[in-house]
Amino acid sequence: MINLIQEVSHTNDSYERIKLLKDRFKGETIYITTPGPSLTTHNREELVSKLAGKPVIALKQSYNYVKEVATIHGMSAYGYQPYDYYSDETLVHWQLTAMNMPYEINRIKDEWKHKAHIMIPCFSTPGYQWNVLLPILESLTIG
Repeated sequence: MINLIQEVSHTNDSYERIKLLKDRFKGETIYITTPGPSLTTHNREELVSKLAGKPVIALKQSYNYVKEVATIHGMSAYGYQPYDYYSDETLVHWQLTAMNMPYEINRIKDEWKHKAHIMIPCFSTPGYQWNVLLPILESLTIG
C-alpha cells in the first residue's frame, strides 16, 4: 500500500498537505472506486489483487470493498457511517460544505472522533463570502 500519511505528516495544515501531494502520481493511472451496485458485481479478491500497489481513491462506502489497497478514502459529512480502517496508512480526506464547515469539523473531530488528514471545502452556495470563509480556512489544522 502507498503511504501518503508519511509524506504529509510533518504539517497539520490541510492546504500544505494538498500542496505536498500535488503531482504525486503524475504520469500514473489513479484508480477510483465509487459506491454503487456495479462495484459488487466484480470479484472482490480479483479486484483487490489487480489494484495492489497502485494509487486507489475509494469514495465513501466503496472503501469497505477495497480497503486493503485504498490509498485515500474520500468522504463527506453527509451520509456518514463509521469505518474500521484496515491500515493506518490510508489517508482520510473529507469534503466539507463551505457554509457549514465549523459545524462539520466539530462533528468529524468531536462527535464522531473520526480520522481527518485533509479537509477541503466545496462551495454549494453561489456567492459565498470569502471574507467569512477565509478566517475559517486559515485556522483549520488537523491532527
